[in-house]
Amino acid sequence: MIARQRTYDSCCTLFKTAFKHEIEMELDAQNELRIRADEVLHYLWDPIGVAGEPMARDEYSSYVLDAVEMLLAGAPANAIADRLSTIRTEHMGLQPNRSKDEEAVEVLFAWKSKLDEMRPRILGS
Repeated sequence: MIARQRTYDSCCTLFKTAFKHEIEMELDAQNELRIRADEVLHYLWDPIGVAGEPMARDEYSSYVLDAVEMLLAGAPANAIADRLSTIRTEHMGLQPNRSKDEEAVEVLFAWKSKLDEMRPRILGS
């Protein structure tokens, strides 16, 4: 029984060590996607026109996690554009601008695709 436990412990340690780097890269890729999404929303989507204002850099930060979660969950582009449209019209009280919402989503998907190419696939994900 003790030998079996040692073998199990050794396998667990080996598994953790073998995938530690890949897991860290996966987390880095997700963080990079969050950073890029923040930039896209601030500099490109920018429904209230504050991209040139240094003190407004975090203006859209509260919407970033929503966009990233949808991207990572595999939501289609139109669903993410719908979400941005809802934020623009219902939360901010602005006029619709579907083309700007779709343009931002297109860039978000381009970033996700690029980062997907760079990150490892963990356990078949």
